[in-house]
Amino acid sequence: MFLGRSRQVAAQKFRENPFGHDIFVVKPVQYVYLNMVQVDFGESMKEDLMSRKLVGSLVALSLAMTGLVINPALAATSAPVLVKDLETSPAGTSPEGFVEHEGKLYFSATDSAKGRELFAKNLSTGAVQIFDVNPIGDSSPGALTIDAAADILYFVTFIKAEHYLYKLNTSTGAFSVVLQYQCDPWDSWGSAPSDLLKVWQGDLYFYNCDSNRDYSLWKYETGYAPTKISFPGGIEMARYDFTYAMEVFNGSLYFSIGGDSDTGKIAVTDGNSAQYVTALQDFTRVRDLIAFDGKLIISGIPNAGRDDVYAFNGSGYSYVDQINDDYYQIEAENFSVVNGKLYFSAYLPSVDGKKQLYELDSNGNIRALELAQGLSGTYPTSIVGFQGNVYFAGFNDSDFTYYMHVYNGTSVLRLENFPALSKMGWSSTDRSIFASNGTLYFSGFIGAQSRSLWAFNGTDAPVAQTLTSATESHWISPHVYNNSLYIETTNFDEFSSKLYRLNEQNVPVLLPNLENSDFSYISVLSDGLYFWRKTEAEGTKLWKVGTNGVPQKFADTVIEDPWSRSDLLEVNGKIITAFDERMVAIDKSGQISFDQGDAMGVNDLTVVGNYVYFSAWSDADGVGTEIYRWNGTGASELIADVKEGGDGSNTDELISYNSKLYFTAEDGSETANQYYSEARFLFSLTENGTLTKLTEVTCSWDCSTESSIRDLEVVGSTMFAIADSDYGNRQLLKFNNNTNTFSSMKRNGENIVGVGSFGAGNSFTTIGTYVENVGCSVHKINADGSLVDIFNNVTDWCLYGYSWNPVIDFHGNYYFSYFSAQYGEELHMLPGAGTATKPNKVGSLALAKGGAKATSLKMSWKAPVLTGGKAITDYKVEYSLNGKKWTTFKHKASKLTSITITKLKKKTKYFVRVSAINAKGVGISSVVKVATK
Repeated sequence: MFLGRSRQVAAQKFRENPFGHDIFVVKPVQYVYLNMVQVDFGESMKEDLMSRKLVGSLVALSLAMTGLVINPALAATSAPVLVKDLETSPAGTSPEGFVEHEGKLYFSATDSAKGRELFAKNLSTGAVQIFDVNPIGDSSPGALTIDAAADILYFVTFIKAEHYLYKLNTSTGAFSVVLQYQCDPWDSWGSAPSDLLKVWQGDLYFYNCDSNRDYSLWKYETGYAPTKISFPGGIEMARYDFTYAMEVFNGSLYFSIGGDSDTGKIAVTDGNSAQYVTALQDFTRVRDLIAFDGKLIISGIPNAGRDDVYAFNGSGYSYVDQINDDYYQIEAENFSVVNGKLYFSAYLPSVDGKKQLYELDSNGNIRALELAQGLSGTYPTSIVGFQGNVYFAGFNDSDFTYYMHVYNGTSVLRLENFPALSKMGWSSTDRSIFASNGTLYFSGFIGAQSRSLWAFNGTDAPVAQTLTSATESHWISPHVYNNSLYIETTNFDEFSSKLYRLNEQNVPVLLPNLENSDFSYISVLSDGLYFWRKTEAEGTKLWKVGTNGVPQKFADTVIEDPWSRSDLLEVNGKIITAFDERMVAIDKSGQISFDQGDAMGVNDLTVVGNYVYFSAWSDADGVGTEIYRWNGTGASELIADVKEGGDGSNTDELISYNSKLYFTAEDGSETANQYYSEARFLFSLTENGTLTKLTEVTCSWDCSTESSIRDLEVVGSTMFAIADSDYGNRQLLKFNNNTNTFSSMKRNGENIVGVGSFGAGNSFTTIGTYVENVGCSVHKINADGSLVDIFNNVTDWCLYGYSWNPVIDFHGNYYFSYFSAQYGEELHMLPGAGTATKPNKVGSLALAKGGAKATSLKMSWKAPVLTGGKAITDYKVEYSLNGKKWTTFKHKASKLTSITITKLKKKTKYFVRVSAINAKGVGISSVVKVATK
């Protein structure tokens, strides 16, 4: 599938239990560290893995403190074990939303055991306190606002796919829910936090909607239920352009209501009712409000006016200054008062089309500040005053890096002793940098270190502030090829990838030739493990791991740096894929040929018979997004025009089922759904081009009243689907071939809900589900539609997407990745749960010390770690003079890992081989050459 089936982007982590008051009694789970060894794959494979701290002895690690419980539902299986902690880089806590109260810095950050929660750092002692709002997941607090007089911190959380408004008593540490939002507070983390929540006259003001989903300003007074601030005549706020701002001016609270070109306005409230400000009601967009020098300064667009900075004196507004007469969008924002002057960022397109820092003084003088050091526009964000100067995060689009900048009263300078920041601040927040008591705190990446909290004293280089002991989270994706298990790790923050292979001792060993690169869409084909690899030097190329296990470049590509590509499919002896939204075929010699047809904008693809079917659009025939097919030669053909005469059918979810193509698409008819006017249906398409509309599946996403198909999967002879219903409650559906309709699957008489994503492994497909107050479970899907639990009750970090990564059946074990609190996402194993196989090789076969005698040889070895999922019952021991004709040394069945071979010739060289035996048979042998005395 295109940009979807492979795990390439970070998914939304759905954390459950909105109020987080349950107490869990847990059993400790024992994880086992396995030794990392060096395997000789040739000189290029030899690396010093010791430097990565991946060599260790067996270490039992109890996770009782994390609250993680996994109860395997399969018979006779043990608890999962950690195969290896593949990454040991420092924590990425990503702090943001800084506010200070009584010597403590409050902010949102990620903790290794508790998820994303509310932090408080004592600025005097450095002690860190974590408020665990949701004990079985994170709560992602945002929009932090302090009511200093009442010692209350207000913040918004996202739990169970719902938004909540919380308050924390900073004196007692107790927190409680103020309300559950009727609808999302929209851009609660993108909008400036001080604008989303506002404390005024001891009450909290915030944006919310009622049961009719009418958006308005609300008020919360302690001891009373939150109430809506009503407008005269019942006029409600527009809900289109989510730009909101609040500011106190002349003893009243002014606020913007967003909106498009017809509905945007500025309103005012006295705390009881609200009305539009007559002189300001024609503003169609308001980016920011701030009271300064006795005026309300507004960044916005009045009707028929220009996007600029205006001053409102209580009766009328006027230009502060026409910043640029020739440019409509200056997008002034990030207002901040420092040293009695107002600073903000805005475009000055006559210079370079990039934002830079502006200053407005109390006399009404406005100017763009001079940039020194040859700097171009710096896109200032998070503007703060520190040590008498103005500091801000500025972006350099030549290297896509943020730098700390300072305005010293004369020029804007980039701090030379300050390291480059690969990420820092956000475009519309004022909480990424915070100054307090002689220290500048900020959030960002520096060098190889992850996004953390940093402190800067104005002179020395910044230092990281320790928050948690978390390790970096990496995506882990296992793949099986040529009886070997390969493990891909991806660090999306650093855009780096690594590839490991599990050796005979069940230890991942890093593969060579892939350093300093980012690769994606690993696909297992008949003759290799193929993937796209991207480097700065070469761009994106196709690489392959063949039967020798060594990665090497397979094919050069025509386009050096495409922004999109897809999985690799195999049809008619060729590899077919989408590359830069065009179909390409690659033969086994690495020669590339492009689709000669006019189809562009490839969206999804799958194999049916001898063709790759895909959805795309064509400028030539103007049919919109439709279905094409290609056999890898010549031109693709348009096979189905789903929506004749329409703009596009948004065709998606192509899948092969019963020798036909199935997909979802719009057909142009109307539906009652309030957000989308195009009905969505399931279609089937035969090889001869017969298109059949089967059943309505409603809208493509964000349905508020009906279910919508978001994923299709075929297991055996059954087709399944995942459907979104009200407020993101996903259900598992099964297709009925007789009626051509979907129906909800049930377990114990109940619908299967809380569904995550399908995970297609090497031999079966899984689905993840969530049950409130229980946790996540992963189930194997049988061809008849029944489910078998693999493991359940994961209550710590759950699983990303509820098992959207496959569970791999390899050598009698299940391998899978999930987030453990101690390590981030790593590779885990459920012993004995998979399909039983013959044992792997024994290890360290050698002549025992002093074991060579005149007529005997004492041999020793280590039992194979990969036993095939069955117990070792005996070892087959053989010897040979030439390595061709073998004699079995007969002995009583034994699990001992040593034996003395007798009745041999003196001073003779022998080949000796040993193989482990289990209930499935004799395993792979290990051979060594020894001699008698």
